[in-house]
Amino acid sequence: MKTKFLSYCLGASAVLFSLGFLIRSVAPANAAPTPAEFIEQGTNKIGKYMMLQSPETTNYYESILVWDTETGTSTRYMRKTDGYVKASQQLPTSPME
Repeated sequence: MKTKFLSYCLGASAVLFSLGFLIRSVAPANAAPTPAEFIEQGTNKIGKYMMLQSPETTNYYESILVWDTETGTSTRYMRKTDGYVKASQQLPTSPME
């Protein structure tokens, strides 16, 4: 009886562990690409996402906008010496409304 219970617990934990890995691997596949990914590929379009780079002369940082061409949602990044970070000020979720 004790071995049967342990085998059920082991089986259930293996299933939960596998589901955790599956969920973790699917989430990044649906995420918007980062500016670094656009630059690595040498393009401004990856799938349904596009990127626009514009220099900012006030802070000497580069401002980068990544948006979903289907929904219009966007994320603004700033390029600093250590890489790309999300900007503190973002565009509204529905700028045309």
